[in-house]
Amino acid sequence: AVVSTQSGHYGRGHTEDIITISDLTNESYKQRVLRLRKEVEKEYMELRQSEQRQQKKMMMKWKKERDDIGREEASETESLHKKYNSQLDKLSKERKKELEKTEKAHRIEFNNLLDLHKKQKTKFDKEVSKETKLQKKSIKRGITPDFLPLQRAEEDLRVQQFQEQQELGKKHKSAMLELEMKFLNTTRDVVLSREKDLNEIAIRFCDRLFETGLSQLEQNFSQQRDHNQLKHNKELDFTKRTLALEENELLKQQEVDRKGVPKKIKKEKSTDCDSALIPLL
Repeated sequence: AVVSTQSGHYGRGHTEDIITISDLTNESYKQRVLRLRKEVEKEYMELRQSEQRQQKKMMMKWKKERDDIGREEASETESLHKKYNSQLDKLSKERKKELEKTEKAHRIEFNNLLDLHKKQKTKFDKEVSKETKLQKKSIKRGITPDFLPLQRAEEDLRVQQFQEQQELGKKHKSAMLELEMKFLNTTRDVVLSREKDLNEIAIRFCDRLFETGLSQLEQNFSQQRDHNQLKHNKELDFTKRTLALEENELLKQQEVDRKGVPKKIKKEKSTDCDSALIPLL
């Protein structure tokens, strides 16, 4: 590096001397710059440690927030499941009770129908017995009786009773099917309501997790920005202090060179005079 200075005081004279700045490479200057660099590296290390501590603290905070949200969601979900499971259990008991009640009513009705059929059959048998006695008397008198109406009446009674039993069975099956459909529809409504509430809980907690994650991202970005700004400021401060040292060294060298100019001029004049006297000798 070189520095341009003027002989004598600054701002006066016309003769310019080119001064080589060699003092900038001396051990004193190097040691001061190295000491500054060590100080900056130490500050960098402390800054990184502080950043790591803050990052660890923030991660623990974020983990706690996510865990709290997860526990709250699990608690609400469990409470909701208990609520709807209780409703489904109640419906199941009601269904069982209604089915047993309907089955019992059907058995009573069927038994009553059987009793009625027995009475009808007993009554019919009595009428058949009377008719048979009359037919036997007719045979004794030489008259051939007609057995066909009696057979038809018996067949009609049997068909009628069978149809009544079939209709009662169909009525019972229809009642049971209607009851089953009623409870299936009710159960479906309860399950759909449960799924809807579960989806609402999931969406709500997903939104909370998203907001928490977004907040964490913003905090992390802000922290990194602040630390980067601190690093930049420290590097800028190091550069300024290094330039100040360099400027101070230049000023010192210039001052030394300025003080040495008169001696140099005097020496040059003495040398010129000696050179002028040599021919005279």
